[in-house]
Amino acid sequence: MDYQNISGEIWKPLSFDFEYSNDLHLEISNFGRLRSKTSKTEWNILKGTLINGYRIVRIKFLLSGMRLHKPGWMP
Repeated sequence: MDYQNISGEIWKPLSFDFEYSNDLHLEISNFGRLRSKTSKTEWNILKGTLINGYRIVRIKFLLSGMRLHKPGWMP
């Protein structure tokens, strides 16, 4: 299955209410999928993991020299 192309899928950028310094771009689709990109990589679908039957994605941001861990989810 080609995870990059699903008919009718629309991607929108995610924004956060804090500033982070790592070069990470995230987008979410109308199907609930999450993808990431940096200046050195192409778009990658984030698969995440299952915890108690729920799909989660863990994302680490570099915040003023410190790491801030923000859990996310994906159906």
